[in-house]
Amino acid sequence: MDFYFIRNAADQWITGKYGFRQHGKVPEIWDPITGNTFAVTIYDHQDQYIKIPVTLAPHGSCFVVFGDVVPQSHYTDVLDADNKTPFLEFKEKGILFLKDGTYKLERNSGPVIAMTSPRIQTIEGEWKLFFTKGWGAPDSTILPGLSSWTKNQDPGIKYYSGTATYLKSFIFDQQAMMPGNQMVLLDLGDLSKIARVWLNGHDLGILWTPPYRTDITGYVKDGENILTVKVANVWSNRLTGDAISGDKFTNTNITGNGTGLMPWAKVPLIESGLMGPVTIQTVAITR
Repeated sequence: MDFYFIRNAADQWITGKYGFRQHGKVPEIWDPITGNTFAVTIYDHQDQYIKIPVTLAPHGSCFVVFGDVVPQSHYTDVLDADNKTPFLEFKEKGILFLKDGTYKLERNSGPVIAMTSPRIQTIEGEWKLFFTKGWGAPDSTILPGLSSWTKNQDPGIKYYSGTATYLKSFIFDQQAMMPGNQMVLLDLGDLSKIARVWLNGHDLGILWTPPYRTDITGYVKDGENILTVKVANVWSNRLTGDAISGDKFTNTNITGNGTGLMPWAKVPLIESGLMGPVTIQTVAITR
Protein backbone atom coordinates (compact mmCIF):
# COMPACT_ATOMS: atom_id res chain seq x y z
CA MET A 1 0.00 0.00 0.00
CA ASP A 2 1.10 3.58 -0.64
CA PHE A 3 0.34 6.37 1.81
CA TYR A 4 0.17 10.12 1.20
CA PHE A 5 -0.36 12.53 4.09
CA ILE A 6 -1.78 15.85 2.94
CA ARG A 7 -2.72 18.89 5.00
CA ASN A 8 -4.37 22.28 4.66
CA ALA A 9 -2.06 25.02 5.97
CA ALA A 10 -4.79 27.69 5.62
CA ASP A 11 -7.47 28.79 8.09
CA GLN A 12 -10.24 28.28 5.53
CA TRP A 13 -11.84 25.34 3.71
CA ILE A 14 -10.14 24.20 0.49
CA THR A 15 -11.16 21.76 -2.21
CA GLY A 16 -9.68 20.61 -5.50
CA LYS A 17 -8.66 17.70 -7.69
CA TYR A 18 -5.22 16.32 -6.87
CA GLY A 19 -3.04 13.92 -8.83
CA PHE A 20 -1.15 11.07 -7.20
CA ARG A 21 1.60 9.18 -9.01
CA GLN A 22 -0.24 5.87 -8.98
CA HIS A 23 -1.57 3.41 -11.52
CA GLY A 24 -3.90 0.44 -11.19
CA LYS A 25 -4.59 0.92 -7.49
CA VAL A 26 -7.74 1.95 -5.63
CA PRO A 27 -7.77 5.02 -3.33
CA GLU A 28 -9.19 5.41 0.18
CA ILE A 29 -9.39 8.34 2.60
CA TRP A 30 -8.14 7.67 6.14
CA ASP A 31 -9.17 10.23 8.76
CA PRO A 32 -6.34 10.74 11.31
CA ILE A 33 -8.71 12.39 13.81
CA THR A 34 -11.34 9.63 14.06
CA GLY A 35 -9.48 6.65 12.60
CA ASN A 36 -12.33 6.08 10.13
CA THR A 37 -11.56 4.96 6.58
CA PHE A 38 -13.73 5.62 3.54
CA ALA A 39 -13.69 4.38 -0.03
CA VAL A 40 -13.07 7.08 -2.62
CA THR A 41 -15.92 6.72 -5.11
CA ILE A 42 -14.74 9.49 -7.48
CA TYR A 43 -11.38 9.01 -9.17
CA ASP A 44 -9.89 8.91 -12.64
CA HIS A 45 -6.79 7.26 -14.14
CA GLN A 46 -4.83 9.76 -16.26
CA ASP A 47 -1.52 8.50 -17.64
CA GLN A 48 0.56 7.57 -14.60
CA TYR A 49 -1.63 9.52 -12.18
CA ILE A 50 -4.86 8.94 -10.32
CA LYS A 51 -6.82 12.14 -9.78
CA ILE A 52 -9.33 12.45 -6.94
CA PRO A 53 -11.29 15.34 -5.37
CA VAL A 54 -10.21 16.21 -1.83
CA THR A 55 -11.84 18.69 0.57
CA LEU A 56 -10.06 19.76 3.75
CA ALA A 57 -11.31 21.80 6.70
CA PRO A 58 -9.23 24.71 8.06
CA HIS A 59 -5.86 23.23 9.09
CA GLY A 60 -7.34 19.81 8.34
CA SER A 61 -5.49 16.76 7.08
CA CYS A 62 -5.99 13.23 5.83
CA PHE A 63 -4.19 10.19 4.51
CA VAL A 64 -4.85 9.17 0.92
CA VAL A 65 -4.10 5.45 0.72
CA PHE A 66 -3.75 3.35 -2.43
CA GLY A 67 -4.05 -0.42 -2.27
CA ASP A 68 -4.24 -3.45 -4.53
CA VAL A 69 -7.93 -4.21 -4.05
CA VAL A 70 -10.62 -5.11 -6.54
CA PRO A 71 -12.00 -1.84 -7.99
CA GLN A 72 -15.71 -1.21 -7.51
CA SER A 73 -18.08 0.87 -9.60
CA HIS A 74 -17.09 4.53 -9.25
CA TYR A 75 -17.47 7.97 -10.77
CA THR A 76 -14.60 9.52 -12.73
CA ASP A 77 -15.31 13.23 -12.09
CA VAL A 78 -17.60 15.67 -10.30
CA LEU A 79 -18.35 19.34 -11.01
CA ASP A 80 -20.66 21.95 -9.54
CA ALA A 81 -22.82 24.40 -11.51
CA ASP A 82 -19.74 26.60 -12.09
CA ASN A 83 -17.68 23.65 -13.40
CA LYS A 84 -15.55 23.66 -10.25
CA THR A 85 -14.71 20.94 -7.77
CA PRO A 86 -17.38 21.02 -5.03
CA PHE A 87 -16.87 20.77 -1.30
CA LEU A 88 -17.55 17.15 -0.40
CA GLU A 89 -16.73 14.31 1.94
CA PHE A 90 -16.62 10.59 1.33
CA LYS A 91 -18.77 8.70 3.84
CA GLU A 92 -19.52 5.04 4.45
CA LYS A 93 -22.89 5.32 2.68
CA GLY A 94 -21.82 7.58 -0.17
CA ILE A 95 -20.84 11.14 -1.03
CA LEU A 96 -21.78 14.05 1.23
CA PHE A 97 -21.94 17.42 -0.54
CA LEU A 98 -21.33 20.22 1.97
CA LYS A 99 -23.17 23.04 0.20
CA ASP A 100 -26.51 23.57 -1.51
CA GLY A 101 -26.34 22.94 -5.23
CA THR A 102 -26.64 20.75 -8.28
CA TYR A 103 -23.71 18.50 -9.13
CA LYS A 104 -22.74 16.54 -12.23
CA LEU A 105 -21.08 13.18 -11.63
CA GLU A 106 -19.35 11.51 -14.58
CA ARG A 107 -19.10 7.76 -15.06
CA ASN A 108 -18.52 5.39 -17.96
CA SER A 109 -22.22 4.69 -18.40
CA GLY A 110 -23.08 8.38 -18.58
CA PRO A 111 -23.49 11.43 -16.31
CA VAL A 112 -25.56 11.52 -13.13
CA ILE A 113 -27.12 14.70 -11.74
CA ALA A 114 -27.24 15.02 -7.95
CA MET A 115 -29.02 17.77 -6.05
CA THR A 116 -28.60 18.64 -2.38
CA SER A 117 -30.30 21.17 -0.15
CA PRO A 118 -29.46 20.58 3.52
CA ARG A 119 -32.26 21.26 5.96
CA ILE A 120 -30.94 23.24 8.91
CA GLN A 121 -32.53 23.61 12.34
CA THR A 122 -30.86 26.14 14.63
CA ILE A 123 -31.09 25.33 18.33
CA GLU A 124 -32.10 28.65 19.85
CA GLY A 125 -33.17 29.95 23.25
CA GLU A 126 -31.80 29.53 26.75
CA TRP A 127 -29.04 27.14 27.78
CA LYS A 128 -28.29 25.85 31.27
CA LEU A 129 -24.60 26.10 32.12
CA PHE A 130 -22.90 24.37 35.08
CA PHE A 131 -19.41 25.19 36.35
CA THR A 132 -16.89 23.31 38.49
CA LYS A 133 -17.13 24.46 42.10
CA GLY A 134 -14.27 26.33 43.69
CA TRP A 135 -12.95 28.13 40.59
CA GLY A 136 -14.66 31.50 40.90
CA ALA A 137 -17.77 30.94 38.79
CA PRO A 138 -21.29 30.32 40.13
CA ASP A 139 -22.41 26.71 40.38
CA SER A 140 -24.79 27.30 37.47
CA THR A 141 -26.40 30.00 35.36
CA ILE A 142 -28.97 30.42 32.58
CA LEU A 143 -27.65 31.83 29.32
CA PRO A 144 -30.13 33.66 27.04
CA GLY A 145 -27.93 32.64 24.11
CA LEU A 146 -24.45 31.36 23.28
CA SER A 147 -21.37 33.57 23.47
CA SER A 148 -17.82 33.46 24.81
CA TRP A 149 -17.46 33.33 28.59
CA THR A 150 -15.14 36.34 28.24
CA LYS A 151 -18.14 38.51 27.24
CA ASN A 152 -20.08 37.69 30.41
CA GLN A 153 -20.61 40.49 32.96
CA ASP A 154 -19.98 38.13 35.89
CA PRO A 155 -16.20 38.21 36.59
CA GLY A 156 -16.37 34.61 37.83
CA ILE A 157 -17.55 33.50 34.39
CA LYS A 158 -15.50 36.02 32.42
CA TYR A 159 -12.23 34.74 33.88
CA TYR A 160 -13.27 31.11 34.35
CA SER A 161 -10.81 28.40 33.34
CA GLY A 162 -11.75 24.75 33.46
CA THR A 163 -14.63 22.59 32.29
CA ALA A 164 -18.27 23.67 32.13
CA THR A 165 -21.34 21.69 31.09
CA TYR A 166 -24.06 22.99 28.75
CA LEU A 167 -27.51 21.41 28.93
CA LYS A 168 -30.24 21.99 26.35
CA SER A 169 -33.49 20.33 25.27
CA PHE A 170 -34.82 20.74 21.74
CA ILE A 171 -37.59 19.38 19.54
CA PHE A 172 -36.75 17.45 16.38
CA ASP A 173 -39.38 16.75 13.72
CA GLN A 174 -38.20 13.50 12.21
CA GLN A 175 -40.88 13.41 9.50
CA ALA A 176 -40.10 16.90 8.26
CA MET A 177 -36.32 16.58 8.44
CA MET A 178 -35.55 13.06 7.21
CA PRO A 179 -37.08 12.17 3.82
CA GLY A 180 -35.16 9.61 1.77
CA ASN A 181 -31.47 8.71 2.11
CA GLN A 182 -30.28 11.24 4.68
CA MET A 183 -27.58 11.80 7.28
CA VAL A 184 -28.26 13.94 10.35
CA LEU A 185 -25.35 16.01 11.68
CA LEU A 186 -24.93 18.04 14.85
CA ASP A 187 -22.76 21.11 14.21
CA LEU A 188 -21.60 23.06 17.29
CA GLY A 189 -20.46 26.07 15.27
CA ASP A 190 -17.51 27.62 17.09
CA LEU A 191 -16.06 26.60 20.46
CA SER A 192 -12.86 26.96 22.49
CA LYS A 193 -10.98 24.78 23.13
CA ILE A 194 -12.31 21.21 23.31
CA ALA A 195 -15.73 19.60 23.78
CA ARG A 196 -17.33 16.25 24.55
CA VAL A 197 -20.91 15.68 23.40
CA TRP A 198 -23.80 13.51 24.55
CA LEU A 199 -27.22 13.26 22.91
CA ASN A 200 -30.00 11.50 24.81
CA GLY A 201 -27.36 9.85 26.99
CA HIS A 202 -25.29 8.55 24.05
CA ASP A 203 -21.61 9.56 24.14
CA LEU A 204 -20.77 11.07 20.73
CA GLY A 205 -17.10 11.59 21.49
CA ILE A 206 -14.66 14.48 21.61
CA LEU A 207 -14.52 17.42 19.18
CA TRP A 208 -11.32 19.46 19.12
CA THR A 209 -10.80 20.54 15.51
CA PRO A 210 -13.02 22.34 12.98
CA PRO A 211 -15.56 21.49 11.87
CA TYR A 212 -16.99 20.80 15.35
CA ARG A 213 -19.51 18.37 13.90
CA THR A 214 -20.64 14.81 14.57
CA ASP A 215 -23.04 12.30 13.05
CA ILE A 216 -26.21 11.90 15.14
CA THR A 217 -28.13 9.68 12.72
CA GLY A 218 -29.77 6.99 14.83
CA TYR A 219 -29.32 8.98 18.06
CA VAL A 220 -31.62 11.94 17.42
CA LYS A 221 -35.29 11.07 17.93
CA ASP A 222 -38.66 12.46 17.02
CA GLY A 223 -39.85 14.93 19.66
CA GLU A 224 -37.79 16.09 22.64
CA ASN A 225 -34.03 15.51 22.71
CA ILE A 226 -31.50 16.28 25.45
CA LEU A 227 -28.12 17.67 24.38
CA THR A 228 -25.17 17.82 26.79
CA VAL A 229 -21.89 19.49 25.85
CA LYS A 230 -18.86 19.71 28.13
CA VAL A 231 -16.35 22.38 27.11
CA ALA A 232 -12.88 22.95 28.54
CA ASN A 233 -10.65 25.96 27.89
CA VAL A 234 -7.06 26.79 28.83
CA TRP A 235 -6.00 28.29 32.18
CA SER A 236 -4.78 31.66 30.85
CA ASN A 237 -8.04 33.53 31.57
CA ARG A 238 -8.11 32.53 35.25
CA LEU A 239 -4.48 33.66 35.63
CA THR A 240 -5.40 37.01 34.10
CA GLY A 241 -8.45 37.28 36.36
CA ASP A 242 -6.38 36.55 39.46
CA ALA A 243 -3.81 39.17 38.46
CA ILE A 244 -6.52 41.82 37.98
CA SER A 245 -8.67 41.03 41.03
CA GLY A 246 -6.07 39.79 43.49
CA ASP A 247 -7.87 36.44 43.84
CA LYS A 248 -5.86 33.26 44.31
CA PHE A 249 -7.71 30.56 42.40
CA THR A 250 -4.43 29.64 40.70
CA ASN A 251 -0.93 29.06 42.01
CA THR A 252 1.99 29.39 39.61
CA ASN A 253 5.56 30.62 39.42
CA ILE A 254 4.98 31.79 35.85
CA THR A 255 4.69 35.57 36.03
CA GLY A 256 3.56 36.26 32.50
CA ASN A 257 2.83 34.99 29.01
CA GLY A 258 4.85 34.94 25.79
CA THR A 259 8.54 35.37 25.08
CA GLY A 260 8.52 38.86 26.61
CA LEU A 261 6.59 37.61 29.67
CA MET A 262 3.72 40.07 29.38
CA PRO A 263 2.22 40.41 32.90
CA TRP A 264 -0.91 38.30 33.33
CA ALA A 265 -3.04 41.36 34.05
CA LYS A 266 -2.32 42.61 30.52
CA VAL A 267 -2.66 39.29 28.67
CA PRO A 268 -5.71 39.41 26.34
CA LEU A 269 -8.48 37.00 27.26
CA ILE A 270 -8.90 33.92 25.05
CA GLU A 271 -12.42 33.26 23.81
CA SER A 272 -13.82 30.30 25.72
CA GLY A 273 -16.87 28.05 25.86
CA LEU A 274 -19.49 27.18 23.27
CA MET A 275 -20.15 30.09 20.90
CA GLY A 276 -22.30 28.30 18.32
CA PRO A 277 -24.53 28.60 16.47
CA VAL A 278 -25.56 25.01 17.21
CA THR A 279 -27.47 23.47 14.32
CA ILE A 280 -29.01 20.18 13.28
CA GLN A 281 -28.27 19.57 9.59
CA THR A 282 -30.10 16.94 7.58
CA VAL A 283 -28.25 16.27 4.33
CA ALA A 284 -28.72 13.89 1.43
CA ILE A 285 -26.17 11.18 0.67
CA THR A 286 -25.34 10.50 -2.97
CA ARG A 287 -24.49 6.91 -3.75
